[in-house]
Amino acid sequence: MKKVSFEFVKLGIICPMANEKSNAKMFVNEVLSQCMDFYFSSMTFFLIFDNKCNDGTFELLKSNYESNKKVKVIYAPENNCVVDAYKIGYREALSLECDWILEIDAGYSHQPLDIPKLFSNMWADDEIWWDAFVTPYDESKGEFVGYFRFETQEKI
Repeated sequence: MKKVSFEFVKLGIICPMANEKSNAKMFVNEVLSQCMDFYFSSMTFFLIFDNKCNDGTFELLKSNYESNKKVKVIYAPENNCVVDAYKIGYREALSLECDWILEIDAGYSHQPLDIPKLFSNMWADDEIWWDAFVTPYDESKGEFVGYFRFETQEKI
């Protein structure tokens, strides 16, 4: 697969995490590795935890990635559900003015090895099916409001 460069794109990666201690470091390293080859102007991996994480995953990743500027480990005990974690991740990514935001599940339901296929297709003139939930951001309130879903097929 041809590698392309996105030196003009700031990438944010959002990943809610909980009790993933046995795979957490391997997963984070795999995601970072798959994204590095695309030479983004910046890349930040937001790992969002809440008080449902009780197996030491948060502490493990906090200590392992403390000095890595590409990884931001966030503890948000106020979260009530995974949607709250995504909202925090989006706020963080938007505050860094990320151009692209990739959501990925820590439980390997999304495979890090598939990331290059997505990025390569975004570069090519291929058709990609977009199926996403969009949450409008209300800057005056400083929060996301409402939800709606869209599906489209478009040329990139």
